[in-house]
Amino acid sequence: MWIEITVAAAFMQNFRSALQKRLTSDLSTTGATFVRFGFGLPFAGLYLLLLHSVDYAIPAPDETFLWYVLLASLSQIAGTALLVLAFSYRNFMAATVYSKTEPIVAALFGFLILGDTLALPGLVAIGVGLLGVAAMSIGDRGTLRQMVRSSSLPSAAIGLSSGVGFAISGIAVRGAALSLGTADPVAQAALTLVCVIALQTVLMVVFIVLVEVATFRAILRVWKVALATGFCGAAASIGWFTAMALQPVALVKTVGQIELVFAYLASIWWFRESISRKELLGCALVILAVLILIRSGS
Repeated sequence: MWIEITVAAAFMQNFRSALQKRLTSDLSTTGATFVRFGFGLPFAGLYLLLLHSVDYAIPAPDETFLWYVLLASLSQIAGTALLVLAFSYRNFMAATVYSKTEPIVAALFGFLILGDTLALPGLVAIGVGLLGVAAMSIGDRGTLRQMVRSSSLPSAAIGLSSGVGFAISGIAVRGAALSLGTADPVAQAALTLVCVIALQTVLMVVFIVLVEVATFRAILRVWKVALATGFCGAAASIGWFTAMALQPVALVKTVGQIELVFAYLASIWWFRESISRKELLGCALVILAVLILIRSGS
């Protein structure tokens, strides 16, 4: 079921992103980011309590688990900050493509840190998925070679660093879940999620209090949208964390790239925007990557 769970997570993440985009008209970037964690934490906590009420055994965390949670929290925040910084340079496309090398980085770190190995179909799917992301990012704006040549070195370096940050975060999430021993993967993922979001919420609250305390008043004015954003974010994270407790992060991230396909479908269906042949090719390649994993029985 991990593929279905990942696709559902990507779908919910699309909703969360759309709501966060709406919030940016009323909140700062920091405020819109905080909503993802602060308003998602209650829903994640309720999910954990629900599992406990239906007789899921909630495992007891140890020191290893807590270190992985700290690493996951900090590296995800760092990855997000680096991606935003990369977008401030002149080549938005390059930054996007470089950051989407995440599955490759996750495959390497997953092997080095957790000993996760990938079969040939998984490696092929990662390559096909990366090509699909590149095609969608380029669209009708030239070729991949032109994009790489026109990208600035800082944009490339920061974009790649962003991908490393997100990859390490995923690896740490999986490491935290696996460190909980023989507990059910669903319970492993739920406890990991609550701890990671709680720590990220605390860190962001401290930052906002020190830097832009007025953000809290702005958030209260849009609490309904913030609550919906938190719910969608928590639902997406439940899916991501559960899938990463079940399978290597590189495979989960490869399937998760289908989120870009959902974004293009929404662009065509709701906003009546056109899509280029390269973007269609990219969508097809991402879907093919998912089908390769389904066919291989990964």
